[in-house]
Order: sequence, then structure tokens, then C-alpha cells
Amino acid sequence: PLKNSPFPLTFFNLRPIPAPFVFISLQQNEVFMKAILKFKQIEAPKAHKLRELYDKLPDELRERIKQEVSCGYRDMWQTWFGSELIDQISNAFVEWRYIYEHDFRKDGTIHIDIGFLDRFRDTLREICCEMFFGMSWEAYKRR
Repeated sequence: PLKNSPFPLTFFNLRPIPAPFVFISLQQNEVFMKAILKFKQIEAPKAHKLRELYDKLPDELRERIKQEVSCGYRDMWQTWFGSELIDQISNAFVEWRYIYEHDFRKDGTIHIDIGFLDRFRDTLREICCEMFFGMSWEAYKRR
């Protein structure tokens, strides 16, 4: 990242990513999952942790999300160390919401896998469009 930059994150060290972009993407993931849970008449936890919301989804949806995210994102759902990528973004909503409190003198960067975050969001958006409107996201945009 650029020293003293208002953008504390870079994507593959090529370009700065503004914190609001990350925060809004995280918020979209949360809202999509809560909408799916509501549609399925499952009580959503009153939390921002994406892992908690994901774990409440029905098994078939969790498997679909896992497959579609993996296929669209480097064929990965887990890191090389065996942890699931969703765990790395699970509490990021709170971390990025309060980014101004982060002490960059101690730790100069904050890391998040933007590619995974985007693919996760796009998959959830697709599922929501199918559930609520009976069509794909692309079809919904064209109507």
C-alpha cells in the first residue's frame, strides 16, 4: 500500500481499494444472506458475522454457494492451509466499519480477499434474484 494513503488496501499491490467499497460489499453479503434466510423462514442471527449467517442456510444452498464461488474464483473455497475463505471475511464487516480506529502504526495494512468477496456477493445476488423474481441477475437487469 501507499504510505499515508487514504486507501489502506491494495489489490495484488496494483491499485488501492477504498474502504467504502469493501464495507459496502460486506454489507451486501450480509443483506443477501439475511434475505435468503427470511425467504426460507429461518430466523437470522442478529449479528454481522458472515460465517454465522452462512451456517444457518439450508444444506443445499450452502453447497450451491460453495460450488459456484469455487468455480468462479480460482477453484478455491479453502486456503492452502485448509481454512475456509469465508472465515477470513466473516468478521470483516466490523473491522472495516471501524477502520478509522485501526492503528496503522502497529500494522500498516488490512487484508481482505477482494476476489473471493466479490464472487461470494455475486453468487448470493444470483440466488436472491432466482428466489424473489424467478430469473437470473442478467435477466433481471434487462427487464
